[in-house]
Amino acid sequence: ANAYLNTRWPSTAPEHWLRIDRSTFDVLSPTLQAKIEQSGGIDAAYVKMERCLYGHPVSGHAWIEELTAWLHSTGWTTVQGSPAVLTRGKSRLAVYVDDIIHAGPSGEARGFWYEIRAKYDVSFQGQCTEFLGVKVSAGSNASTNGWAKFSMTEYIEKIVQDYPGVVRKADTPLSDELREAHNRPVKTPPEHVLKTIGKLLWVARCCRPDISFAVSRLSSLAARWGDDCEVQMRRVVGYLSKTSGIGLWYTFNGGELKTRIYSDASWAAPRSQTGMALVEESDNGASRAMLGWGSVKQSITADSSGASELIAAHTAVRFLIAQAGAFRSDQSTSQVEVLTDNSTVIRVSVKGASQALAWLQLKPIAVRIGLLRDFVSLGIVTVLHVRTDRQKSDGFTKALDRIKLAQWRRLIGLGEARSELDNTPPLQSQLQHTASKDTVAVDAGALASIAAAIERLRAPVGLQRQTPRK
Repeated sequence: ANAYLNTRWPSTAPEHWLRIDRSTFDVLSPTLQAKIEQSGGIDAAYVKMERCLYGHPVSGHAWIEELTAWLHSTGWTTVQGSPAVLTRGKSRLAVYVDDIIHAGPSGEARGFWYEIRAKYDVSFQGQCTEFLGVKVSAGSNASTNGWAKFSMTEYIEKIVQDYPGVVRKADTPLSDELREAHNRPVKTPPEHVLKTIGKLLWVARCCRPDISFAVSRLSSLAARWGDDCEVQMRRVVGYLSKTSGIGLWYTFNGGELKTRIYSDASWAAPRSQTGMALVEESDNGASRAMLGWGSVKQSITADSSGASELIAAHTAVRFLIAQAGAFRSDQSTSQVEVLTDNSTVIRVSVKGASQALAWLQLKPIAVRIGLLRDFVSLGIVTVLHVRTDRQKSDGFTKALDRIKLAQWRRLIGLGEARSELDNTPPLQSQLQHTASKDTVAVDAGALASIAAAIERLRAPVGLQRQTPRK
């Protein structure tokens, strides 16, 4: 509130006057109180606002503009595509109205807090343990150089408590993807629907990516709400109730960190679903941090799985590439790796076309292909193949059953304890595409497995392996 008072009422906003009743005259300055007494006992006073007051809708916007301008004047740069995130040196800063969190070397952190406290009347809370409803815990031990966990147990329990009716615990967020609900007429949803969806969106965005697909489906149907939608939203709340202790883990235990964008899609009618994830991880699987993610209904209809995967790759790169540059801890100039489990995306990202796929020439698709290919040709990204069972965006595209959901949660770093996480190297024994040679390389282990499988197939029909000619 004190920081807001440092902000002048914006000149672009209409004049705003406050009515103050006699019972609250004591909030006025002594000078104003004396003038009121001299006027002969009036019942109310009207005061023109020259400073922003906490709680007024204009005040928040004015404060953000004021703070951002000051940060820019002190060397901070806003991240393109993420206006709430700024960078300076090796530090990152996140601003949400009047809540600020800083991450970076201790020397830079001390310098920043000294600067801002000299300018504004703000409090310094020290090591971050909570931010916007997200509980933060971090540390290190003999088995890992460092770890951090982000969870929202208390916030989730409040959602469950406030939800009307009986909430039964569930093993998965969705049991029905509600694909037929889009044919219903538009109507106003019940009051609790929009409130609950807003709360679920916040949980999904902060540290529970496992409900992102469910929330995307429900929010797209808010204007066509039905009893089946209510059943599924109650199920999402029940799933959160059962898994309220789950958190998103970041682990750091050696290995060179690489920035990767995972892209995936589920081909469905009437519109496919795009899944995307921004991850910093090491090839040995010892270090991992999922920095951004999303589940989005595609804006155009795809007539094949290849088309839906190309749309997904374009969306993922478009939304996450700016964040990838901002969050890379070493500011490396190495390429961002885009990982997909679809061969069409890999082939078209290099060649820009495919003779077998005439629909690639249609403008809506061609524009998306052009952006992706430009990023590849400019050396900004490289497109690689990832096995479907190692695809970190899989759960953002469809509803998973209980077993696959548990496996996917471990894969992306969700769990109650670090021991639950899957630390398998992300690209071990996988087909990888080499853009410069347009070839596919297979590791020796995979070749041996293929050879053994062929031998087993030969045996029942009496075929003998012949030595190939040179």
